[in-house]
Parts: sequence; structure tokens; C-alpha cells
Amino acid sequence: MNMLSNVLFLNTHSALNAGDAGIVLAQVRFFRQRFPGIRISITSRTPRLDEPFYAPWGIRVLSPLVPVPSLYSGPINKIWNVLKEGASVSAKARLIAEIQKSELVVASGGGYFYSHHSRIPGPMFFQNYLPLKLASFFGKPVMFFPQSFGPMHNPVASRLVKDLLRGPNIVKIFVRENISAEYLRRLLALENTLGKIVPCPDFAFLLDHVHSRGGEIRMPTLPRPVVAVTLRTWDFPGAGTAKEKKERQRQYFSFFEDISRRIIADWGGSVLILPQVRGPGLYEDDRIISRALEEKLRARSPRGRVHYLDLPDYVSPSALVQLLSQVNLLIATRFHSAIYALLAGRPVLVLAYQPKSSGMMDSLGLGRYCLGITDVDAQQALRLAQEVLEHPAPLRRKIEDRVAGARRAIVSNVGKSLEEWLA
Repeated sequence: MNMLSNVLFLNTHSALNAGDAGIVLAQVRFFRQRFPGIRISITSRTPRLDEPFYAPWGIRVLSPLVPVPSLYSGPINKIWNVLKEGASVSAKARLIAEIQKSELVVASGGGYFYSHHSRIPGPMFFQNYLPLKLASFFGKPVMFFPQSFGPMHNPVASRLVKDLLRGPNIVKIFVRENISAEYLRRLLALENTLGKIVPCPDFAFLLDHVHSRGGEIRMPTLPRPVVAVTLRTWDFPGAGTAKEKKERQRQYFSFFEDISRRIIADWGGSVLILPQVRGPGLYEDDRIISRALEEKLRARSPRGRVHYLDLPDYVSPSALVQLLSQVNLLIATRFHSAIYALLAGRPVLVLAYQPKSSGMMDSLGLGRYCLGITDVDAQQALRLAQEVLEHPAPLRRKIEDRVAGARRAIVSNVGKSLEEWLA
């Protein structure tokens, strides 16, 4: 196999999202194991904030091609900063130069190619699409690392993604679950691009090979069983009206209230509230809804049964795996918190807010433990939780087997594709 000396990861989001940080670090480790001395650069939505986090790994952090309005609060502040960043010629020049010198451009793993807008894609879609289109313009080989595609609720987004993926410079398109694979097969129809679509688990499953930096997260002493929960703000794009959205948000929050109180009152257990994502932007900051749940539960729960984990902005994903190894169960909205719990050998119940969550649980053979976010039922969830807590050994053996299989599939599929491309 020939050697690679320079690779660029596009669309790595932000290290404020511990899930995306885990993907990035696992990808970097994967390349460095195969290509010692390789130079790695990434783009980030929060480059000034991410640089100190990634610097110990020798990763260069670049500004995105398109400014990110959600980083700023207030309309005037938004407009001013977006215009200022958009006019930064030097930042754009650095990114263009990095694309031109890269031997391979990687569309970082994740779940960012979707559009809930009914007419045209929103700003985030173009933040992800345009830099990859620029790489195609320069004729750079592009590999899409394991990610999800769709849903696309407008024809513009579908056409743009189709145009991007059919380019002759596209080496491989790794998809994390069958839902995305089927979506792309329908989108690309009979084109020769179909042979480039390869199923592959999320790269975060390789995280046990990434050394933790920044120390462990201290686990509080809590009554058993300890059930960790991850929440997120979600606007329920499938709801037809603002009133329907608000009602579904209320039902979602009530689900966590109900199941938490039952865990405390009926089981004598405790609840650990874990805000996995801390930005960028208020909508993506899990601390807001997590604090709201803490406030509700503390008002009506015995002392010492509810603990909100006040994490710093940047935490090592490996430290989160270590933390979750000490809980009995995780009820997860954020899917990468579920992956981290599975890496720790702990059972999970997943609330699927997008098809990617149910698709990935199905691919692991754990679809039974995935519930739709629009029809969450505390009674059903409690029955499943009680089942896995009363008989943990068989499920833990299954989790260990499926995680090991996911790791083997990543190394085999991506490694083989790199070898074939470089041969």
C-alpha cells in the first residue's frame, strides 16, 4: 500500500459535541496507525474554541468555508459576525490551500446531510455541502466516512446531494445504517455510483483505541440502580403546526420526568443527568433542557437521588466511556452517548429523534431497545429497563459481541477501501 502524507477532514462540527469529538479522534487514530507521520487538518464550526482541545493530538484546526449564524445570539450580533467572518479572505485562503495540498479529503463521519426545510435547504446544509463541492471542483479524491443521509424534505437538497455523490472524484460512501443506504440507492437509481455505497458502523466504536486526555470524570456516589439520561432540545420537524410541536416537546420532557420518578420512587434508584452536547448555539446546548429536568426532579425527589453532571465545555470521549461504565443503564436521546455506554458494556434504551438512531440500533441487533421520540411511552420503557436490569448478563454478552463486530467491520471495510484506492 502506498503512503498518505496529508489528509483533510471536512465537516467535523465542534468538539463541544462529545459525540463528534469521538468520531474525529477515532478517525485520526485510524489514519495514524496506518500512515505514521501523516499530517491531519480538520475544519470546525468553532475553530478558536476547538484548537486547544485538538492541539495535544497534533491536529490543525481550520475555519469553515461558510460562517455559522447559530454561534451568536441576537439578530444584530448574528448579522455582524456572519458578515465579518464571511469577509475573512485569509481564512478562506487557508482552507482552499489546505484542500489543494491534501491527497485525500474525508467527509467526517456523523449525521449532517439532512434538510427539514420544505422549500430550500437551511444554512447548516450549505455549511456541510459547499466545502465538499469545493474539494470536487479541485478534483480531490473524497471519501465519505460512516455517516447518515436524509431525510431531505425538499427537492433542492436531494438534487445537490445527488450531484455531489455522483462526482468522479468520490472514492467511497460509507453509510452507518441501512436506512441511509436505501435512501441513497433510490436517490442515485441506476448510476455507477451505487457500487461505491458501503455499509460501515460509526467510527466512534473504535474509541477504545483513543487514549484519554484531561483525566477521568468523577462519578458521584448514588443509590443503585443508577440510570443515566441524555436529553436534547428538539423541534419535532414532522409536526404540522407550532401547537403540535409544543405538545410533542411537552410529551418528550414528561417522559423523562415520569420514568425518572419511577426509578427513584419504585426502584429506590437514582438518576444521573448527562449533558453530552454543550454547543455551539443555544439550540444545540443540552445543558438547558438538562437543567430544567434537574429542577423538576429535585423539587419532588428525596435528597441525593438526582445528580446533574456539570461537565466542562470540552471533555474526553474516552472519559465519558469510563464514566458510563459505572452506571446500570443509559436512556439516551443523543446517540453517541448510547455508543459510549455500549463501549462500556452497559445496556441502553434509545429515543430515536431521527431515522439514523433506529437504523444503527437495528444494525447492531439491538432494535428492540430503541423507541420513537414521537410516541415515547414511559410504561414500555420501564418494562424494558426492568428486564435488562434484572437479567443483565445475556444482554451484556450480546453488547460485547456486537461492539467487537462493529470494530472489525470498520477496520476491514475502511482499511480495504484505502488499500484498493492506494494500490
